[in-house]
Amino acid sequence: MTNKIDLKYQNSIRNTSSLTDVSYNAIRDAIVTGRFASGERLLQNDLANELSVSPRTVREALSRLVAEGFAVYEMHRGFVTAHLSYENQEDIFRMRAALEGLALEYAVNNLTTEELSRMRELLPLTSATDDRSMIPIIREYNHEFHWIPINASKRSKLIQTIEYLWKFMFIYHLEYELNEDQKKEDFLEHEEILKALEARNYILARTWWEKHLQSNLNILKQKANS
Repeated sequence: MTNKIDLKYQNSIRNTSSLTDVSYNAIRDAIVTGRFASGERLLQNDLANELSVSPRTVREALSRLVAEGFAVYEMHRGFVTAHLSYENQEDIFRMRAALEGLALEYAVNNLTTEELSRMRELLPLTSATDDRSMIPIIREYNHEFHWIPINASKRSKLIQTIEYLWKFMFIYHLEYELNEDQKKEDFLEHEEILKALEARNYILARTWWEKHLQSNLNILKQKANS
């Protein structure tokens, strides 16, 4: 079996008392980042060996993943990764556009000079890359860039709901992240979002934010139709 689990989770296993939590995070990470394909079996014994935990611990982690929609349990096959259809992902993008647009409305006058400066620092670091080794780092920068204004909304229930939707954003496929044209488009859209926020222009910021989400959705549509 090819290793699916990121080494950082294997190291975490050795230094934690919450083995189920680390196992859950490790398997979820492998699903979201595409190391497990859609519909691929999640073999308890193989995962237990790779993580150096008991099969029972893995089963508990897999049960949580089923409850959250990342996996399903099928008769005669056991646990398999969930298939998130294009239609489902389109719905998620549209919900994100609505809720994150609302967050921007609250955030536009709350953002501090320091937060806007941090977004400016992150701007050149958030786009797609031709270096596969840099993809995990760019994901983190991209996440931080998006979440500075979302957190600045200071609306806890809204933030909590957006966090839930982000769990299902299976958008970081290599086809997307290694796309040179997408790299240029991402940078442009991020820059326009930031300029609008710096100008405290909520309407323009929301327009570019929605355009950015639509660009991401278009990549998924192309993949679904290929």
